[in-house]
Amino acid sequence: MWGLYRPGRRRLTGLGSAPQLEWEAPQCKAYRDRYNLAMKRLPLHALLLIPLLLLGACAPAITSVVSPPTFRVVESQTALLSLEPQGVGLGNALIHLELEARNPNPFPIHLAGLDGDLYLGGQRVAGSTFREGVSLPAGGTSQLGLDISVPVAGTPQVLGQFTSLVVGEAVEFRLDATVTVDLLGTPQRFPTLTIAQGNLQAPGGLRPPEIRYDASATRVSLSGLTAQIDVGLLIDNPLPLGYFVRGPQVTLQLDGRTVSRVSVPRTAVPARGTSTAALRFEVGIADAGAALLSRLQTGGRGVQFSLSGALEVEIPGVASTSTALSNVGGLLP
Repeated sequence: MWGLYRPGRRRLTGLGSAPQLEWEAPQCKAYRDRYNLAMKRLPLHALLLIPLLLLGACAPAITSVVSPPTFRVVESQTALLSLEPQGVGLGNALIHLELEARNPNPFPIHLAGLDGDLYLGGQRVAGSTFREGVSLPAGGTSQLGLDISVPVAGTPQVLGQFTSLVVGEAVEFRLDATVTVDLLGTPQRFPTLTIAQGNLQAPGGLRPPEIRYDASATRVSLSGLTAQIDVGLLIDNPLPLGYFVRGPQVTLQLDGRTVSRVSVPRTAVPARGTSTAALRFEVGIADAGAALLSRLQTGGRGVQFSLSGALEVEIPGVASTSTALSNVGGLLP
């Protein structure tokens, strides 16, 4: 059993020196040693707290001594960093919350950890843990950043929150967490509370990518009276939103003449990334004519080509859009 601290044996020798305490229980000798060491390191305004902290080691928790930090959202640095569906990139949404933590106590503390849950539109979407630690001076503040990964999957209600983000609507977020502080090596865990709330918004909404001709991946090969033309495309996505791109039908024209049609395969395009797609067209003499096929048989160098059609852009279960494929072409290499 824990020993009892005897109030009658406490002596305070004056404000100019450290309080001298005696402890009855052998279990508390280690805390007495810690107490004596602390006297040499702490300023005078913190010395009177030491007996209460040591008493907390041999008695109930010290919640009445230490107040938990308070938090404020730094809106200018809080944002949706990326959102990618399953099969694209990491397959999740990455949300950055920038917080300012304030110490309401008249003595320094160490914010040792946060353990909480993130809610979007009232729906729990992910857990969050912070273990990096932040030192908070007496009455002072410090900033900390939380990067929270949220799977882009789940119930229709959760996917509905991502849909709102993608179309440019603001979505309310809330972070509920337990807070752990450390004072002189003694951790104190506080009950769960809401430490951050506000609105998230994805700037710009879902927009089609930029499609470029990749000459290095374009070539012409022959098989009897049929030419195979491989056209390489580069798909650039400047958005923080990853998606899939596909084209039901893309038309190839050579020197202004329609010669073949193919579909663009479903291609994953990561957020702020570039993907490649290869289209293989087969052109026969009936489509190209003898003169054009003759040029293709010699490699097709200098033949003007262009692509046209429609592309579909999709974040499955969240949002989709379409765009015309135009101004993509050049000279066969």
